[in-house]
Amino acid sequence: MVTHTTHTVNQTIYNNLIQPSKTRSGIPPIKNIPIEKRRLSHNAILNSNNRVFNAHGFGSSAFSDADADAGKYYYIHLDAYDESPNTMRIIDEVSPLLVNPATFETGAYYTYVIASIVGKDPVTKKTVTLSEFPSIKGTPLTPPFNHRQGVRGESPAQLYAVRVVNMFELGAKHHQIFYRMALKDEALFAELKEKYDKIEYRLYAAGEIMCMSENTLIFNFYSGTYKMKQHISDKRAVYEEAFVTHMMHDFSPKYTNIHFEYCPFITNDAVPLTKKELARLRRHNISLFLFDTPNQCNSMRNAVFRHKISNKNDPPTYDELQKMYKCINSQ
Repeated sequence: MVTHTTHTVNQTIYNNLIQPSKTRSGIPPIKNIPIEKRRLSHNAILNSNNRVFNAHGFGSSAFSDADADAGKYYYIHLDAYDESPNTMRIIDEVSPLLVNPATFETGAYYTYVIASIVGKDPVTKKTVTLSEFPSIKGTPLTPPFNHRQGVRGESPAQLYAVRVVNMFELGAKHHQIFYRMALKDEALFAELKEKYDKIEYRLYAAGEIMCMSENTLIFNFYSGTYKMKQHISDKRAVYEEAFVTHMMHDFSPKYTNIHFEYCPFITNDAVPLTKKELARLRRHNISLFLFDTPNQCNSMRNAVFRHKISNKNDPPTYDELQKMYKCINSQ
């Protein structure tokens, strides 16, 4: 559980931001707060060279009932970028991709990104925000967009969140959230490209969420992949916190208490590798390998990675995995 001191948005600043502006439009300043931190194209996200691989080498949490894995560390042979239905089902079973969720699980941890889709108007050459696009051929899309010409003052941001069940973060790395978004939005991007150029995701924020209770969420802006510390200074954080608070009041009004913290939430103590999760993976016939050190686990991961490069992305067979395991254990 989070033990650090948390805080809420500065109420004076928040109240000023949600009041109608004195301009002709009267649009509240809060609507214009989201500032782009980075853009990611659909192709760049799906490019295998840009993947962020999961760490390995975490031990089981329950030493009291440990057996063969007492004092050992795990390599879990599950590729978070594997698009096969079986792998996607295993990940979705505990860590589905949530879009603007109204409810979070009390006591659970999540990684999140706040993003929208933008494109360039081929006539004006201006970048416009594309929000709320209709379903294509009757098939609902995620997120459920309806096409609009980037109306000024209408917040385009969507919150994408994935529950983290242990430190392996399978499918829950921030780049992996975008990867899962890109897979779901493939048809959407194809249709948008018929009218706009350079369709991309626009990233506003990334970090972690802790659901403390039925009405309390704690956010941070902690993401190594997208370097939120460089993008959100202490001075800037005041406005980012106001925007997130306002967004959550719209998407998840039951959470009347939105708090913030400046430390990472997802640690081995917070989300340990449990016996229950190990049993679930075994039920799905996922190969689990025990090593004496975390470095050996990462050596196994790297060996699998090299095998895929040498074999045109084909994963190693069970016999090849066993050979790698024995080789690393003998060193």
